[in-house]
Amino acid sequence: MEPTIIDYIGLRTLRQDENDNRALAALLDSTTLIPHSCNQKQLERLLPKLNMTYEDLTAKCREDRTFAIVVASNISINASHKG
Repeated sequence: MEPTIIDYIGLRTLRQDENDNRALAALLDSTTLIPHSCNQKQLERLLPKLNMTYEDLTAKCREDRTFAIVVASNISINASHKG
């Protein structure tokens, strides 16, 4: 019997991509982020750095997809922190 080999790095990368996509969808599609879609503390730290309100941020994300992707990657939940 062959040992089971699990690609933890690949799984973590896949989960991180899924988390980034959830955060991106929340930024583009709603006026409030679902708590499990992003790291709320990181979002709270990011807004003053950008000198924006949450409403400003979501409006900018809807106008500029590249900006939205960068923000989503910054505020998404870190895959290594999920259970």
